[in-house]
Amino acid sequence: MQSGLVLRIGQIQKQGPKVLRWILTTCAHAAVKSPGKSQRLFRNWEKRLGKGKATAAVAHKMIEVIFALLARNEPYSEARAEKTHAELVRMRGKARSLRVRDVIRRWEKLPLPSRTILSGARS
Repeated sequence: MQSGLVLRIGQIQKQGPKVLRWILTTCAHAAVKSPGKSQRLFRNWEKRLGKGKATAAVAHKMIEVIFALLARNEPYSEARAEKTHAELVRMRGKARSLRVRDVIRRWEKLPLPSRTILSGARS
């Protein structure tokens, strides 16, 4: 269900082709056994959701990636995915190291139209 900009996702439902769901969950089981992005996602989700739902979540993530790759006509690259993950980790660390004072100072240096847009104010 979607309300405005908020997307609320309910329980996992057994919709769609049964064979496709079986293939995706089998692939997800195999993917989480080898080191990589899928295994990291599975470990994080398993703590909160449990093994079955975490496997379904990995399968869902896999279908999202497959769809995006087919839409862009690109091959999958695990190295590219790892590089993106490393960059995100680096950026998060850098963001945490910024002091609040520095962030406020940078915010105040932005031109007024940019601050208005970024703050979400509507005219």
